[in-house]
Amino acid sequence: MKPVPSSSSTSSSPAVSPSGHRCLRKSKKQRQRKQTLDILREMIGCDKNVSALELIQLIMDHINRLQDVLAEDNLDGVQSNSNNTENVQALLRQLSLSTYHANISKSA
Repeated sequence: MKPVPSSSSTSSSPAVSPSGHRCLRKSKKQRQRKQTLDILREMIGCDKNVSALELIQLIMDHINRLQDVLAEDNLDGVQSNSNNTENVQALLRQLSLSTYHANISKSA
């Protein structure tokens, strides 16, 4: 009689020890971290030799600049809106005055 092979020996992949799984997970996380840092370096436009800490500082500086630009745009928008409101009110006053004068000249 032939011995029946166990199910673990028929699997297509070799058995990996728990410490091997940890190494695989660790290397996968390291690859993902490296890819993420590379993407961030590209987005910020800095040198590949910049350390992760320097990159984070550059990202924070970039975010602060974007917030400043956004705040300026919002301030400009508020000033623009108030100017537009004043312009509309002035036009309405002119329109009502010209309508008033037109009505007076018709009745005279």
